[in-house]
Amino acid sequence: MFSREEFLLEYAGKLLDGDEGDMRMDSCDQQVGSYLYFFQHLQSRKCIDATSSTRMGRMVNDSKKQNCNMKKIVVDNTPHLCLFASKDIFPGDELRYDYGDRESELYWRNVSFPRLITIYC
Repeated sequence: MFSREEFLLEYAGKLLDGDEGDMRMDSCDQQVGSYLYFFQHLQSRKCIDATSSTRMGRMVNDSKKQNCNMKKIVVDNTPHLCLFASKDIFPGDELRYDYGDRESELYWRNVSFPRLITIYC
């Protein structure tokens, strides 16, 4: 079981500036998907590209019924995006967080397809 506010995992990948992230977003393979996470850090727009990451952070599902929150943690002046439990999470519960209100970029919210991967704690 994970308790409320407990660290779950890091959204790990290549740290990019926002412009490089935009270029990767424009050229992403829809069959592979986009694993880009944009955020603000020190008055500049940054992006973590987790497309090639083997870590599980990129696999947590998008949902308006979230049980996790993403928080930026800075270590040695480098930002890290980490998921924390927003409520108690029990064995068998799916990990979910809200990717945000960017409907035009979140194409899967507007299409129907079978769910292929679900990450459980």
